[in-house]
Amino acid sequence: MIELIKSRPGLASAPNANLRVKAAALLELARPSHVVKNGVVVVPWLLAGFEGSALAVVATLLGFVLASVAVYAINDSMDAAVDAAHPKKRHRPIPSGRVSVPEALAFALLAATAAGSATAILATDALAFVAVYLALNLFYSKVGKDIAVVDVAIVGAGFALRFLAGLAAIGMLGELAWAAGPIFIASVGLAVGKRLAKKATSAEKTDARVPRFYTPNVLTGLLILLSHLAVLAGAWAAFSADADIAGRFSLAPPVIAILSLIGVGVLSRAVYLMTTDSVEPATVFTRDRPTLVAVALGASILGFNALV
Repeated sequence: MIELIKSRPGLASAPNANLRVKAAALLELARPSHVVKNGVVVVPWLLAGFEGSALAVVATLLGFVLASVAVYAINDSMDAAVDAAHPKKRHRPIPSGRVSVPEALAFALLAATAAGSATAILATDALAFVAVYLALNLFYSKVGKDIAVVDVAIVGAGFALRFLAGLAAIGMLGELAWAAGPIFIASVGLAVGKRLAKKATSAEKTDARVPRFYTPNVLTGLLILLSHLAVLAGAWAAFSADADIAGRFSLAPPVIAILSLIGVGVLSRAVYLMTTDSVEPATVFTRDRPTLVAVALGASILGFNALV
């Protein structure tokens, strides 16, 4: 047997090769390109001029990254049969057979446990938001994604929970919790835009889990309504904050005005691309050059404002 292995080196390396293939499939299941969504956790810390525990912020960010990994694994496990019949989704790790459903669920349990541990030890105040995020998305995977409006509301709630957790991590939940409202509205709008973009593709028309209520006209109307509401809510939130709160978060009126204009511009650009070119929100915020420049400008202003 030893001589056989020596004469055929491939036999000895096969287990390692299989392990690498499995690890690559699990990494794909974790959606590493979606990690950027959890950056909302850091926004309160930036607004506060880096006040508060950096360790707690990092732990909260890690908690949501791991929690989202668990959510993706659970969601794909529940959708395995439907995804297998989808022209694009059938290539995902589970429907393609590279990861089994039990393996995906075990992976999800490990990620969820790690998420809870990270926040429980280093960011206790943010733990409840991670737990609610996991519970809400479990409901989404099982039932919520089949219910029109409820599905996009859950997606929006996920971003609002990230923002609230970021506030809790630096001990400022009471000061700016109301700002989660505009974030929720804008996030729901982006979720609607994603459905609108997918509805325009032939592949999405074969998806059995897309609520029939979502016609292109309905989605376009919802997107326009939500974008207007997000702008109004953001403007109200920015200019109605009292001086003490604005001062504590190191935001002078000119900075608030500039950031508001940038936000309106970014949202308007996203709505335009989603309604006219059927571009998905993820593509807008990762590949559209004007959007990336505007986001970088806003981040630079926040960073400079925090340092001076």
